[in-house]
Amino acid sequence: FVRTAAASIRDLKEAGLGPAALGSTKGEKILALRRIFEDYERRLGGLGFYDDTDVMAAAAEAAPGSDLVRQSALVVYGIYDLNGLQRRLVLALASAARSAAAMVPWLDAPAFQYARPLIDWFAKHGFKRHPVLRAGDSLAERLFAPPAGTPLDAQPARVLSVPGEVREAREVVREVIDLAASGIQFHEIGVLLRNPEAYSRLLRDAFELCGVPCFLAGGTPLRDTREARSLEMLADLLGSDLPRNRVMQFVHFAPIAFENLIGHTPNRPHWDLLTIQAGIVDGPDEWLPRLNRLRKVEGEKPSAALDELPHLRAFVQKLLDASRATPAEGTWSEVVGAVLDAYERFIEPSEDRSRVSAEVRKLCGLDTLGIRATLADVREAIGEQLNRARNGVGEFQRGAVSIAGLLEARGIQFRAVVVPGLTEKSFPAAGKQDPILLDAERIELARRAGAGVVLPAKSARPAEERMLFALAVSAASERVALTYSRLDTATGR
Repeated sequence: FVRTAAASIRDLKEAGLGPAALGSTKGEKILALRRIFEDYERRLGGLGFYDDTDVMAAAAEAAPGSDLVRQSALVVYGIYDLNGLQRRLVLALASAARSAAAMVPWLDAPAFQYARPLIDWFAKHGFKRHPVLRAGDSLAERLFAPPAGTPLDAQPARVLSVPGEVREAREVVREVIDLAASGIQFHEIGVLLRNPEAYSRLLRDAFELCGVPCFLAGGTPLRDTREARSLEMLADLLGSDLPRNRVMQFVHFAPIAFENLIGHTPNRPHWDLLTIQAGIVDGPDEWLPRLNRLRKVEGEKPSAALDELPHLRAFVQKLLDASRATPAEGTWSEVVGAVLDAYERFIEPSEDRSRVSAEVRKLCGLDTLGIRATLADVREAIGEQLNRARNGVGEFQRGAVSIAGLLEARGIQFRAVVVPGLTEKSFPAAGKQDPILLDAERIELARRAGAGVVLPAKSARPAEERMLFALAVSAASERVALTYSRLDTATGR
């Protein structure tokens, strides 16, 4: 609910509407949203904070008085839609700049109709239309314009059906290699994704496995690194019942600094065996007594596994001490600090460990909110923080295939483009109404707010998806390949 309410508030603020705009609309749900919106704005202002919509509004307010803007030319490029605040900023910049131009992707075809309202809006505010003519045999025109002339023998577009996303990633690499063999350089090939989070890691691994250089726009989440995953595993153990399976998973996976921690590099399979023989399931009070009992039962029998028992007990004691030292609740600095103290004692020093620690330590700044944190809050925040931080992969057009999201790649031209992930409900994504602010309520709010207010209906998403597909395919000047998985990984069908 929190994320849904935050998204609704963001939509309202992007339209230039405040809590007062909700006052004229009937219904308990809208009144509840207004109270949440008012409380959000009050708390934000009380803390001296601002969000990015506030920055956009402030920029629009300041632009006409800026000497830098008055001395500059404005070029708006790579966009097909603008929200209310963005339109306000563009008009403010255009009114003050020496000159202004806007470039909107357009082809007289149904797939591009989503951009028509923006083109009309620019024309309404004094921008003159100057259609840029493309070559008559461009790939985009051949694909999207009404059919005309004699069909060509060449096949500039291919559609590949593959069983599963892992195989799909391999087929994308195979297609890229075939394109390269036909004379198209790697840096002239783009792999454009509607859902980068779903495909980026698969494609990166597939390209690396085949030795094909790639550039991944936005990089990969720091959360994907071994050090980051180790922190999340350790944070889950701290304050828990220390289930045997999760403790041993941490032991086998994490780069633990065993020599510094217990003065010994263990035989991990022997530790696994000992915990099974001891009958440990979970519970902090179960570990040491059961390990001690195992020593008594086995006596002095010579065994390589039993030789590991003192070291396993020492490790478990360190883990128990760290768990007890981690508060279940406190300030963000207290809880985050305790988790990081344990992390830096248990994990080997490395560049990635330092990056992980630095990113997570930023969460201490949440003390400014005056809200106490539970260990569960900190665990969730750690995952989100590490997911936002990115690791770079490759360099753009430095002899590498470009892998990018459709929105990031707008306006970039390639000789060949591959578009994976054309599966139902993924691309095109289904249009879903906002459960808090329904489309009918959005239309009514915009009408009451007056002319010029843009509060888009969520059900219009399919039209935007068609536009995005058209842009992805239009990015190719010569060849395009479309791939989809015919196997639903969720159902196995």
